[in-house]
Amino acid sequence: MSNQNTSNKISTQRLVTISLMAAIIFVVTYTIKVPIPFSSFGGYVNLGDAAIYCCAALLGPAGGFLAASVGSALADVLLGAMVYAPATFVIKGLMGLVCGYIIMKQKSFKAFALASFIGGAIMISGYFVFEYFMMDSAYAMASLPFNAVQWIGGTLAALPTYKIVTKVKSMRVATA
Repeated sequence: MSNQNTSNKISTQRLVTISLMAAIIFVVTYTIKVPIPFSSFGGYVNLGDAAIYCCAALLGPAGGFLAASVGSALADVLLGAMVYAPATFVIKGLMGLVCGYIIMKQKSFKAFALASFIGGAIMISGYFVFEYFMMDSAYAMASLPFNAVQWIGGTLAALPTYKIVTKVKSMRVATA
């Protein structure tokens, strides 16, 4: 009985942590956004990707997927970009999954930077494919420069947080 209670406690704690991280990703995406000037599609650049990379480093692949997909898709819904929400769920979830996996395998600043870079590549290619098939090729091509700005911005915003993320992770491990 004791093992079952411990198992439930751990899974409950993990669920709460993932939910908290999803909320952080949502808040960062929803509140810290810069509209793209001259954008006919209402696009914006946000720091949500930086939050995804940090959460993936803390939660690992599965937790990174869940927090990134739920937090980011919810932001799309509440920002009026519902058409993007299903794609965002998959794309941002894959970012969290892959970044969490890379950082889990090699715990270093170099791995964190690589994960952030690859996460951005997943984002830009994922939205290109989505827009290519759901909108048209011209729309997808026109979105590329704005998504590239998002890629660069998210990566550059995440890198300075590495020391904080590793300190938080070591504190979590020490208290677990």
